[in-house]
Amino acid sequence: TTASTTKTSRRSTKTTTQPPPPPPQVKKINPHFAVLYGMMLAFNSGLINGVTLSGILSSTKQPSSAVTGSWTNSALGVASGSSGSNGYLAVKCILSYMGGSLISGLFNPYPMNYSMKRFTVRPCFMIASLAMYASSVLASGSGSGSSKGSTDSNNWILLAVLANGIQNSITSTLTGNLMRSAHYSGITSDIGTFVGQALRGNKANGLKLKVFVVLAASFWLGGFFSLGLVEKFGSGTLLMSSILYLFFSLFSV
Repeated sequence: TTASTTKTSRRSTKTTTQPPPPPPQVKKINPHFAVLYGMMLAFNSGLINGVTLSGILSSTKQPSSAVTGSWTNSALGVASGSSGSNGYLAVKCILSYMGGSLISGLFNPYPMNYSMKRFTVRPCFMIASLAMYASSVLASGSGSGSSKGSTDSNNWILLAVLANGIQNSITSTLTGNLMRSAHYSGITSDIGTFVGQALRGNKANGLKLKVFVVLAASFWLGGFFSLGLVEKFGSGTLLMSSILYLFFSLFSV
């Protein structure tokens, strides 16, 4: 009788130690859908980056999906003793990108892999949507009285950088850094590394390689189509990104 009681207590202990089901406000993401979401956002980031780099909406050609070049430009400005407008813009881009990631971190301090929390992901994408809407308004000139190419008129670029910072942080933290949907220096390096490993017989990272290739291709396509879209729709092209972020805010969780 004592032995059976002990076994029963052990079973009950095992039962009680099982993890509870996720709360209703948390949505588990199928990895395949996560890749699909990542492709959509990668295309979006490529589109935004193409618009800010095209020089059509402003004489300033500034990447908005990454700030690697901005770090160097800010350093060159300090080293030369003349920061100039480019140096100031570089610093602002760094702070904007970092600020976007900070917003994501504030709303999602304890991320769970492949799980989206309703009250963390939704406000982040909503802020990104509003940032891109404001970016479109400023780029059209209706929100700024500055002349084209001046420091003040570049505020629309800073808002685009902010939105990319939010996006990249969300996709990175929710997938354990598998999908960085805005910044592609690391992914480019990883693709080369994994191809080299595969050529030597190590195919352990084959799945990651496939994911990185489709993300990079999606980003490239976004940049490819950005030129024709911005030539036809002008600053309205940025509204497409705002609508996509709004969709993710309202319907992704």
